[in-house]
Amino acid sequence: MAIASPAPFDFVAAAYDEQFTHAPVARLLREAVWERADHHFRAGMRVLELGCGTGEDAIHFARRGVRVCATDLSPEMLAVTRRKAEAAGMGDHITTGILDLGNAHARFTSSADTNPQSAAGLDDAADRFDGVFSNFGALNCVTDLHPLVNALGRWTRPGTPVVLVLMGPLCIWEVVLHLVHLQPGRAARRWRREGTIARIGSTSVRVFYPSPRCLARQCAPAFRHV
Repeated sequence: MAIASPAPFDFVAAAYDEQFTHAPVARLLREAVWERADHHFRAGMRVLELGCGTGEDAIHFARRGVRVCATDLSPEMLAVTRRKAEAAGMGDHITTGILDLGNAHARFTSSADTNPQSAAGLDDAADRFDGVFSNFGALNCVTDLHPLVNALGRWTRPGTPVVLVLMGPLCIWEVVLHLVHLQPGRAARRWRREGTIARIGSTSVRVFYPSPRCLARQCAPAFRHV
């Protein structure tokens, strides 16, 4: 598997907003992302969100008139997203579906349709998306992005803006913190080619930290870095 099973993210779904979404630093980071993304996603567009978590970004875009197909591997995360969308009065702008980012040929199940739909069905020109968005490192959990990128090339219209927010290989405060505590191995953990192990709830997930140049290379030739 190229991405962790849904179990770890199911485990943290109920407390995710309290522990992370509503934290002051997380709010500042998310607002910085929105400032950039809002330039690309306009009212009336249909945007595919990868790794939507609890739907905070989907609700923000929906309030601006964007139709969002919010996907995640965790059914529990999607359940929280649907509840929040209905509570915000955005249920008609947000659909949810299970999508394994590590398996571009996985079956895509929409919450609006109990019958599984093959991801290949998104190749229909009428169903293509006007934008793609992913926030807070969902793609860091994918071993090889090439299959997903190739699929996105088929699922989107020419000129589609793709906004991807990943955790990068250099985090100064993290390096300094671990060096101060005499933990050089942990200080360099983001630079390992084979990735590193992160704890999610009571289980573990392998995480990778590509550089912007590496990410642009993995997205070519289907997408051009701007």
